[in-house]
Amino acid sequence: MDYRSTMQRVISYVEERVVDRLPLDSLSKVAGLSAFHFARLFAVYTGLSPVAYVRRRKMVHAARNIGDGNRILDVALHFGYSSHGAFSRAFRGAMGLSPSEFAKAKVANSTAPMTVRTKKSRGKEHAMVTYETEQLSIRSFQEGDWQGIQDLAIDLASSPAAQFDHPWPTSDQGCQAMESHLRTSQSFWAVCRKSDNRIIGVIVFNGVEDGALDLGHLFHSQHMSASLSVEAIQRMLQYVFDEMAVGRIVTRNAAAWPGQMDPLFELGFVKTGEERDSFTKRPDGTPVEFIGYTLEMSREEWGRRTGG
Repeated sequence: MDYRSTMQRVISYVEERVVDRLPLDSLSKVAGLSAFHFARLFAVYTGLSPVAYVRRRKMVHAARNIGDGNRILDVALHFGYSSHGAFSRAFRGAMGLSPSEFAKAKVANSTAPMTVRTKKSRGKEHAMVTYETEQLSIRSFQEGDWQGIQDLAIDLASSPAAQFDHPWPTSDQGCQAMESHLRTSQSFWAVCRKSDNRIIGVIVFNGVEDGALDLGHLFHSQHMSASLSVEAIQRMLQYVFDEMAVGRIVTRNAAAWPGQMDPLFELGFVKTGEERDSFTKRPDGTPVEFIGYTLEMSREEWGRRTGG
């Protein structure tokens, strides 16, 4: 079920031939898989379909060419676009700016491809571990993350969803203490956008019991039920089934919190139970109760859904 080396081989193949036409069937042949099977697995590991990934990599390299001072039309032709208009639309879709806007902005742009393998580096206190998609870096917490934690905490406290989760500290001191705790744990993962390195969410593994891993997650309200939250959770599900000896994943969330529930249902989790729960209290001290759903995903079902 572990296809990391296969997907990395395809990623390297794309980098070596990024100016060429790279249809799905040619990439699936490199992977040694059927086109259908390959497309599903590639999206799990990278967050993008093979076609979308190739388009984005072309534009990332094109952006570097433009940043180096090459004429936009020359760059468009070099990457296989016969018209300035078609190239500009593809470029804006991938980079958020038109080619001319990008050239004027002088945006720093790395062309380094992602890796689907585990990335490890040594920090001050413990080894940093990172998992990637094309758009996200999902990593251990590190020194200086407290302000990102604070952004999430303030966003949660000011949203209707505050009643469905344990209160987070919002003060500088409280968030610094929380960062210190998260940095010393291997169970908490910061979900960061690569475009600006902003922390947009947290994924946590609360332990394994009876062969089941307990999964928790919280994303900034701008990204709840959005594509990046699905992308992050999907990548970490694959990490679990690639590298951890668990047979199923369990998660518990408020039924009335669609931002939490929708990504899980989209990924194929099924409801296996429900119960009343409470994490907060009203000003008079009475608990705020809600219905919580238990959702599960088995290794076998994940394999069926991804083609693994």
